[in-house]
Amino acid sequence: MCKIWQQTDRQVLADGDVAHEVGQNLNRQTIYTSTQYKQQEDALLGMADSLNQRSSKVVASDKIDAGIANLQGWISREKGH
Repeated sequence: MCKIWQQTDRQVLADGDVAHEVGQNLNRQTIYTSTQYKQQEDALLGMADSLNQRSSKVVASDKIDAGIANLQGWISREKGH
């Protein structure tokens, strides 16, 4: 009966739709994770990379100055009302 389980385990681990090979441990045994978990991880890393690229964009100082001036003008008008 143990041989049947070993064959089934090997078949499941060989199925790329179910298991994804991650690497090896210190004993050189192969480590697996679920394919669904790997896809979720890839999606999260992709979103993190996207956010990192967006937040590192440079804004010209004249645009910042114009934004501050507009905000100060708006505050002045609001205080006057």
